[in-house]
Amino acid sequence: MRTNQGMGDSGGRGAVPNHCFPDPTAVYGTDEERLNALRLQEYTMHKFHAWLTAIDPSSGHTQRTLKKIPD
Repeated sequence: MRTNQGMGDSGGRGAVPNHCFPDPTAVYGTDEERLNALRLQEYTMHKFHAWLTAIDPSSGHTQRTLKKIPD
């Protein structure tokens, strides 16, 4: 039996294992390190949402378009 941790098969625990993001609620590190971990997670999820919106406009997300600035 083959298991690929990075390919979504994490032993029945979901497609995204918990170790993909640093845990912002963990008690290790300084306040700055925890804040940076939270910012990284927020930024990554924002990028994923933008990617999902772009590839699947029928998913209920609104398609964003850039407006041209008049010359």
